[in-house]
Amino acid sequence: MTSTLRQPWGRGASSPSGLPGRPALWRAVLLGDSGSVVACRDGRSALVAVQLIGGESAAQETAARIIDDLEQDPGPLRVSATGPAAVGLAVDEQAESDLVSAEMVTLPITLLVLLLVFGSAIAAALPLLVGAGAVVGTLAVLGLLTEVTTMSTYVLNLTTALGFGLAVDYSLFLVTRFREERRTGRSVEASVVIAVRTAGRTVMFSAVTVALSLSALLLFPMPFLRSLGYAGIAVTALAALAAVILVPAMLALVGHRLDRADLSPRSAGG
Repeated sequence: MTSTLRQPWGRGASSPSGLPGRPALWRAVLLGDSGSVVACRDGRSALVAVQLIGGESAAQETAARIIDDLEQDPGPLRVSATGPAAVGLAVDEQAESDLVSAEMVTLPITLLVLLLVFGSAIAAALPLLVGAGAVVGTLAVLGLLTEVTTMSTYVLNLTTALGFGLAVDYSLFLVTRFREERRTGRSVEASVVIAVRTAGRTVMFSAVTVALSLSALLLFPMPFLRSLGYAGIAVTALAALAAVILVPAMLALVGHRLDRADLSPRSAGG
């Protein structure tokens, strides 16, 4: 093992056994005066610095390939990876895992809350439709942005949380105003028009306010914060558009049956 640790490794030279030879993507950075890997005095451990070439995403992709190859066939050595790329890779993987776990826990709770707030199964399905449309549209926008800038994995968490949160608020505005107009005896068509004219205006004003607030993140030089700003602005705009387009359309189609299976106390008392 000692001879392996002390084997010279020149700048730009081929990689040692166990490391993937990708000279176009990474190169060794020599440490010490002897032009070799820095090893401890006992010869049982050493430090190899690798400079990854490319942006943050490219560096993490290269680090993932190197770490996978080392874990599959480390030889007689016990190899551990650290550094910004390796840590960022681990954080991204944990964020994706946490996102799935959080959605599994919060989904049934969200459905129950929607039933209680909206009072009927049909009305409770509207914010889910709006939120799904906003999230899918935002993911498409972010997919395009990844071609020109670096995007953090946390934009997925922000997109789902903010998208469904705004969908509930905006849908509740429209459904509540629609129900108010229906109680006055207006037709479904007239109630939809008034709901869009009044509550729809509130939805658009709220979306503009939220988007302007999130646009402050674009002023920071850190790609992490800018990516959150891009995701927040996109999901806010799409949630508002989905609310003022999809919700009125669905109300016009199912307006007469909106309060079937009504769970509100008003329905139980009446």
